[in-house]
Amino acid sequence: MQLTQVQAEAETSLQILQAIGQGDFGIAADEAKPRVMNISMYCYKSFAVRGFHALARECGVEVVSVFFKETGDNNHKQVTPAETALLLELIRDFAPEVITFSVMACYVPATREVVSAIKAATDAPIVIGGKFPTISPTDALEFANFACKGEGELPFITICERL
Repeated sequence: MQLTQVQAEAETSLQILQAIGQGDFGIAADEAKPRVMNISMYCYKSFAVRGFHALARECGVEVVSVFFKETGDNNHKQVTPAETALLLELIRDFAPEVITFSVMACYVPATREVVSAIKAATDAPIVIGGKFPTISPTDALEFANFACKGEGELPFITICERL
């Protein structure tokens, strides 16, 4: 990708951010709202998921955010079949068009397991962001459809815009 193309995309994304701030961006009232589900693995205070939730709402996107398996003491337990079943039920009921994950490296094995179950239940693309894909995007692409390296706000806005 040439630098001028990258600059043009960045300027477009910044214009979208400005339009959101002015209340000029979003889905028309008569249009069906696209649906996005954000999942934070083992982190209830995930600022990324909370920020993306608010950003999706500002873009006129219907959004559900799931904080999957909180661990306040860094003593994370394995994902149980019952927890996976509850998550899959929520996904079936909400029917998201895109599912995003925020993942730190230490939670990759659990995330791989959950993503595998999700892919068996839906065709919604999986976008993985967070510290893990920033460090190792190629490894993230082994089980997710897309990996976001670095800050994800502008790519997330682009996803919402294109839904």
